[in-house]
Amino acid sequence: MKPVKKVALLHDICAVGKAGAMNMIPILHTMGIEVCLIPTMLLSTHTGGYGTPAVCPISPEYLKQCAKHYKKENIKFDVIFVGYLGNSDMIKGVLDFIEQFPEAKIITDTIMGDNGKFYRNFNISYLQALRALLPISDLILPNYTEACFLAEMKYKENPNLDYLDAICKKLIEFGAKDMVITSVALGEKIGILYSENGRNDYLFLECESNNIHGTGDVFDGVILGNYMRNITLKENIMQAHKFVKACIAETYQYPYDKREGILLEKMLPLLV
Repeated sequence: MKPVKKVALLHDICAVGKAGAMNMIPILHTMGIEVCLIPTMLLSTHTGGYGTPAVCPISPEYLKQCAKHYKKENIKFDVIFVGYLGNSDMIKGVLDFIEQFPEAKIITDTIMGDNGKFYRNFNISYLQALRALLPISDLILPNYTEACFLAEMKYKENPNLDYLDAICKKLIEFGAKDMVITSVALGEKIGILYSENGRNDYLFLECESNNIHGTGDVFDGVILGNYMRNITLKENIMQAHKFVKACIAETYQYPYDKREGILLEKMLPLLV
């Protein structure tokens, strides 16, 4: 038996400005996970301050051919992580890919919006197509906006616990299993709502006052790595949050252009 676990990482690649797969790969390698990157989109930079990047979408046919090749060579994955897809056609490609690996666990970050709005290039039709991933995912990682959209519930800036429980219930009705919902405001507090085996809990976790592009991918990387280490979901969330917070604090000690993203490289030893 191979001494390390293997993940198929379906995510975008940003050449400049750390985001997407470029944040997750070093984290996972540091945590002892073998990463097989299957890109869904190529970008010259991330979309957070460099103007309009050069973009090269990957064809869903590429994912289909990758899966065909892997099946032929008896290549298997412990987990398939689904990240940024970009369009509805790629969702179909991802579904076809996942179908070829029924033994793999599936983790999905439903990247499409924030602050009550869709990101540019995403819309209702993408949302409806994305719901097909809920019943086949073992863990989903939406932010609060995305959770509201997926659950067909109104985005409220200050929901109460009953409303958050209702969101989880609706997501479960759509087929979701375990979930981690980030950026949830509860009164004056910002925290994380999670549901495991149908039981919900809310964690208030102190956040850095500064913010920077790419932290969501850092959070995802630690969540994924710890999931593959069989860490409990609550402890996993706390460790991921602690690492993101430490990275942000370290980043703002240095006077460099923050468009370049979170200072990750110096902090990786914390994950060993």
